[in-house]
Amino acid sequence: MAITKTSKLLEVIVYPATDESPEPVVTIIMQDSWDDPEDDELPVIKKRTETRGRAYDPNVPNLQTPLDDWPELAQDIARLVWRY
Repeated sequence: MAITKTSKLLEVIVYPATDESPEPVVTIIMQDSWDDPEDDELPVIKKRTETRGRAYDPNVPNLQTPLDDWPELAQDIARLVWRY
């Protein structure tokens, strides 16, 4: 059997705009798990954190931060926070 990776969204954190960052910043915390039912040493579980800010360029209309690799709920929250 093959090793299977699953990812679970644990938390979405929205940090408000500050003097250094004129737009809110969104951080997600994910839990990744690699498992094979036939391997006694698995599963391996790791947490990871990703932070993204809103992409902005006045010369590029409708520019959006790429969020395709985030879970749908995190994408929805980021788009609401950044008003996409």
